[in-house]
Amino acid sequence: MNKHSMLLALVMTAAVLVGVESPTQAAPAPDTRPGTPVLLGEMGAGQDYGSALLGDSLVFTGVSNGDYEPWITDGTPPGTHRILDIGVGLSSGPGSYATYQGRVYFTAFTPELGTELWVTDGTAGGTRLVKDISEGANSSDPQYLTVVGGRLFFKADTAESGRELWVSDGTAAGTLLHTDLRPGPSSSGAFALTELGGRLLFTASPDIGVYKPYAAGTTPGAVDRLDIEPMDVNVQVDSFARVGDGAVFGARELWQTRGAAGDARVLKDIWAGGDSKPQNLTSVGDRLVFTADTPATGREVWGTDGTSAGTVLLQDVRPGAGSGGASRFVTTRHSAFFDESDGDVRGLWVTGGTPESTRRVALPPGAIEVDHIVGSAADQVTVLADTADSTLVFTTDGTPAGTRVLPELNPGPDGAAYGIGTVGATQIIEVVPDDGQ
Repeated sequence: MNKHSMLLALVMTAAVLVGVESPTQAAPAPDTRPGTPVLLGEMGAGQDYGSALLGDSLVFTGVSNGDYEPWITDGTPPGTHRILDIGVGLSSGPGSYATYQGRVYFTAFTPELGTELWVTDGTAGGTRLVKDISEGANSSDPQYLTVVGGRLFFKADTAESGRELWVSDGTAAGTLLHTDLRPGPSSSGAFALTELGGRLLFTASPDIGVYKPYAAGTTPGAVDRLDIEPMDVNVQVDSFARVGDGAVFGARELWQTRGAAGDARVLKDIWAGGDSKPQNLTSVGDRLVFTADTPATGREVWGTDGTSAGTVLLQDVRPGAGSGGASRFVTTRHSAFFDESDGDVRGLWVTGGTPESTRRVALPPGAIEVDHIVGSAADQVTVLADTADSTLVFTTDGTPAGTRVLPELNPGPDGAAYGIGTVGATQIIEVVPDDGQ
């Protein structure tokens, strides 16, 4: 199967952008309707590598002739280009992007340095290594770059301390090991990094087979354990999400914390006597949505306002003990969209975080079921759906009047579409057409 990728911008508010001529079709006429696709280039993008905003542009991993390097786009063809060929002659594979101090920090690989922390201002001359954390060709492989309290946190690996929590002020001298929870070369493996009130929430393993929730300040070594369970009791966090003046996290059950030492408590025991294992916590306005498991409903979508009474099942999409299989929420300005199966077909759903606001979205004519949600911007999501013999791409705000099929983006039965990021009200997506060869 011979496939080529196209990078496109979907302008989700009325605008006029002129497309670039494709080798296979004439340049499209300007269009003023929301969702108008604009060809940015015959190239691909690393959809699993992340992206970050730099002013009015998006820094992402572009793929040209098999070479993965940092690129930038403002959503127009002239504003889309490679920033720097870091790995001359090979891919630097940049990823883990985060915006900090008006620049974008990321990770990249070179044979001499391994995978280390880099920074860019969007120009070739302003793209440089921050620090070779694991000196020489060994990789520290920084991950989960997260800005909290005027500092950049991440986890990194060294021979001396293993994979632990690090912090940076953007300089080489100010990039330091923050906390070695498992002293020596063993790793505590910090992840689920989340900001709360100027502190960093994260989870890590202080001992083999045990995970705990923590909160860290910006000063190296300033860290508190959030739970008061015995040290051998596992409280492994799937994800944190802010609600009200605190945060909720999923472990065996749904927990709540305000980021103070020992203040974490079970918010609601959703599966009494079992483990509901809340996952994929996502903010929607002043509420959260997540998935949780019970014997009566299987794994379905729940919502919470941060109180036990306000933690409720939103919809049993697949009635009974079977699970609907929702695994990802895509948010717009006021809602969260998700796809889930009722046992027959996979439908598109939208919620504001309450049972009353949770409903199924009608698919456009010809669409049988949802393949996946590609991305979002403003009040719209872009969706790849299956038809009887192919696929189609459409945008929707959750209403029939706000749903529009984009036939020019149909990738074909074996094609694909991926979300790369958002610039203002413009989605950046990659379409990989099935060329039928």
